[in-house]
Amino acid sequence: MIVIDQSAKKYELQRFPGLEHIYHPGLSGLAAARNLGCSLAVGDIVAFFDDDVELRPCCLDALSKASIDNPDAVGFQLEIEGLHQHFDLTTLHEMIFQHGFFSAGYFVDKPSQLSRLRGCAMAFRSATFLHERFDEKLVGYGYGEDWEFSRRAQRWGRLVLAQGARVIHHTSPTNRFKKREILEMRWEAFNYFYNKLRGDTRWIDRFWHLWWEFGESINWLRFGMGFPVLGIKGPRVPDAGESAK
Repeated sequence: MIVIDQSAKKYELQRFPGLEHIYHPGLSGLAAARNLGCSLAVGDIVAFFDDDVELRPCCLDALSKASIDNPDAVGFQLEIEGLHQHFDLTTLHEMIFQHGFFSAGYFVDKPSQLSRLRGCAMAFRSATFLHERFDEKLVGYGYGEDWEFSRRAQRWGRLVLAQGARVIHHTSPTNRFKKREILEMRWEAFNYFYNKLRGDTRWIDRFWHLWWEFGESINWLRFGMGFPVLGIKGPRVPDAGESAK
């Protein structure tokens, strides 16, 4: 097990055989931490878990079985207990404004193929990292880094659900970011992804881009933020001396 620790003060972890605790507060954020972990990992499968995720018994055995049963798959989503979709304004907004390149959906052909993985509990074949790395332009929290990497990983094989590989995600009852920060990060990140991944190669996705921006503008106005800044080509990078979150 490899723990990449970016906290201001080093975590006190109980030592056990196989634990490699890397304390590196100077990393630029989540994407850089994932890449560092990849460079140190050994084995055919590299699994990523957030620090608020609890593994159920036999979770890794089920993940190993999924990798054997799906030899053409490069990515595996672990089952997250208690993750239920509930209908609210956010869900309605996604249904209306997020289509094509900007789709927020997970399933392509349930349960055999997914369109993306959730970063809190996901795994990839180590061979994938010979071709792709997490984008370190996404500093700090790295909004959407799992979505963007999933898109690139699919160049090399399928993304599937590792059935029976169960985890519990102990999410905080209050989000670490305010709504304004979330909307700003999403606007910057997904415009960057659209340009980076050549989302405009299909005319229909050029339309979905405008439609997505219209939907995001409605959200900005709803929260009294005015209109988003147009023409952003990449994620915001902290000024010199500003520490990444």
